[in-house]
Amino acid sequence: MSTWPKSRPRSPRRRYTGATPAVLMLVKSRAGGRCERCAAPIPTTAEVHHRIPRGMGGTRDPRVNRPSALVVLCPQCHRRIESYREKARLDGWLVRRTSNPAEVAIESRLHGRVLLADDGSVVSVGGDAA
Repeated sequence: MSTWPKSRPRSPRRRYTGATPAVLMLVKSRAGGRCERCAAPIPTTAEVHHRIPRGMGGTRDPRVNRPSALVVLCPQCHRRIESYREKARLDGWLVRRTSNPAEVAIESRLHGRVLLADDGSVVSVGGDAA
């Protein structure tokens, strides 16, 4: 006769792998209530996209949650980036783990062709001024 345990072992507490509230505020301020890819207004449905993919279960790598590695997107642009990953990588919306996101420009209708800095600013690298 087997005996069932009286209680289930507790699962380890899930660790938080997202950005801090201060970083999220900085990134959302940079976007100004607009999608950083298509420039559409996004008052309540904004999604924060990690340019360096976190992978399943997240990561403890602090680089993935720096302002240069995060962008605010509308749901449609977020889906497009995740669905067309090679094009997204060419346009700077996805960055390889071995790269520094602050050194990889994005093609943005909101900012033009820019580098995203960790202080929340954008630096124009050609095309429209940010």
